[in-house]
Amino acid sequence: MTWVNADAELTREVYHGPGTAIMKSACARLSPTLEDMPLSPLRSAGFHLCLALVWALFLGEVSLRTLALGYLVGFLPLALFHRALGTTRYVRSVLGLIDLSGYFVRELIRANVSMAFQALRPRPNLNPMIISVRLQLEGDTALTLLASITGLMPGTVALGFSPDRQTMYVHAAGMADVRSARSSIWEVERRLLRVFQPQDLPENRG
Repeated sequence: MTWVNADAELTREVYHGPGTAIMKSACARLSPTLEDMPLSPLRSAGFHLCLALVWALFLGEVSLRTLALGYLVGFLPLALFHRALGTTRYVRSVLGLIDLSGYFVRELIRANVSMAFQALRPRPNLNPMIISVRLQLEGDTALTLLASITGLMPGTVALGFSPDRQTMYVHAAGMADVRSARSSIWEVERRLLRVFQPQDLPENRG
């Protein structure tokens, strides 16, 4: 009976000894989760496109309609299991893009109506001004998109950026004051930050 107890003690030492914690720790370091290694937005977009293509093939027809439907359906698992799949940044960027599109359409309609009323007035109160807007947005693509959206909004035109690319100069008309003009630009920038820099939160600016 002694040898059985010895084997039992040896078994307990092998599987439950102090070396087990070290082995578990080493395995944890060698096997990081997807949450520790999130997919880049580009890879997430490629994965999303693959899901859309799989859905189209499942329906037996590869067309713009089935791909669009597959794109919508494929976004659900990416959003629901974003931590496990490592697609958190991509999901935030897509939701930010949707929010930006809705905001742009809404503000475009509102600004056009406002400028139309200004044009019908015998003495329109345009209140033209040139302002400087301090930015948190970074990157040529993001800044170019900000300037383009600003130029498409009635009453505002982007004039250029400072040499350090941290300030944008804007000609605004039809705004109540400088503060409201800056706030309109910051609203666009805040939504662009959600698209291009979803991990960064913009500071409160007065």
